[in-house]
Amino acid sequence: MFRYLKPVFTFLPYAFGCYFLWIRKNALHPEKTPIERRYEKVRGLIKHLNKGMDVEVHVVGKENIPEGVNLFVSNHVGGYDPLLIIREAEKPTSVVAKVETKKYPFVGKLIASIDGVFIDRNDLKQSLQQMIVVRDDLEKKNKSWLIFPEGTRNKDDKRVLRPFHAGSLKPATKTNTPIVPVVVYGTQRVTRFSPHYKKYPVYIEFCPPIFPSQYKDMNPQDLADLVRDEIQMRLFYHARKYDHEQMIKYNKKKYHL
Repeated sequence: MFRYLKPVFTFLPYAFGCYFLWIRKNALHPEKTPIERRYEKVRGLIKHLNKGMDVEVHVVGKENIPEGVNLFVSNHVGGYDPLLIIREAEKPTSVVAKVETKKYPFVGKLIASIDGVFIDRNDLKQSLQQMIVVRDDLEKKNKSWLIFPEGTRNKDDKRVLRPFHAGSLKPATKTNTPIVPVVVYGTQRVTRFSPHYKKYPVYIEFCPPIFPSQYKDMNPQDLADLVRDEIQMRLFYHARKYDHEQMIKYNKKKYHL
């Protein structure tokens, strides 16, 4: 509990000011402000949040992100994942989030302020409608999108990924959009009440993109499996190793595998 005192005093006053000055307004009337301006404000807010929460971000592979719009496809280990990826994806990127997120104080409005969509996993029709929104937006080349095809957070301590939902990649395949696999690790500790580590290193890797010319003859499930295998391999051999080195460096007394 005590680890939250620092963000309460260093971040919350700033966050409340942002909420009443622009987050709520941009969530209700996004059309009144260009997405580029809304996105930069959100990225700036996340930067302050990282500082308040003692989050240290280690990014690999930004040079792999193609120009133009992309579909970022990531594993999902914690509720902090989308915020970190938004911060590091420098060009406007919206998020496909679960419908419950829409009701979260502050976070729901923050995602809505950058045109995020909310999917009800128990309502197939609603989910399909929201994925059509994503597809149409990619078709217009308005901005990139981020999706978590496992469908929910993965709490497996060994980080064996769940099967990826093939339908989650259709917005890309229907619009000839590059798919960028993303590996994220370490965020599972950020929002826990204990223990209080000195630093919370998190690891993000943007993998080499899969271009339309590479996936045009693949069926949806094979493509989903290909993306999953790429993320799984880099999660095991890159992310976990790097995370272990950083946690030992900063938190040797408290950290245990």
